[in-house]
Amino acid sequence: RSIVSHGRDSSGSFRASSQLGSGSVRPSVSQKLPPALLIGPLTTEGLSLVPQFENDQLVVRLKGNADSATNDAFSSFLVKLHVEAQRLEVTKLAINLTELYFMTSSCIKCFVTWIASIRDAPLNKQYSVNFVVNPNLRWQKRNLDVLLQLSPELLSLSEATG
Repeated sequence: RSIVSHGRDSSGSFRASSQLGSGSVRPSVSQKLPPALLIGPLTTEGLSLVPQFENDQLVVRLKGNADSATNDAFSSFLVKLHVEAQRLEVTKLAINLTELYFMTSSCIKCFVTWIASIRDAPLNKQYSVNFVVNPNLRWQKRNLDVLLQLSPELLSLSEATG
């Protein structure tokens, strides 16, 4: 029979230790839990943006179509995302566009404004952004290649695999 206790250590890591009924103690298992996000998913008719941590990196998945009906919500989400990334002291962020099928120029302009806010932030508050594109949707790479020129030291682009 064993007793399991859970808690956080001084570094914020999750700790679990087991104690066997006979009094012997198994080694502790430490696992860093992702910080809690204060920004939630955005779902509108035709577009969803879902922020989450994946492998110690903040990832935002866009699905659907970013058209004129979603422009204001999209712009607001990017402002909140920037504040949240700075609060969490994120160093890398990924924008996964593999399921984004259309984006208007006004929504692309929202990316321009967001990128400018990252670039203009103090160095200790800046973070890099990798745009993950769908190789079958050629418009993504074509449009994002232009965006990358705004801040090549902070922005990158990669194609999704598999």
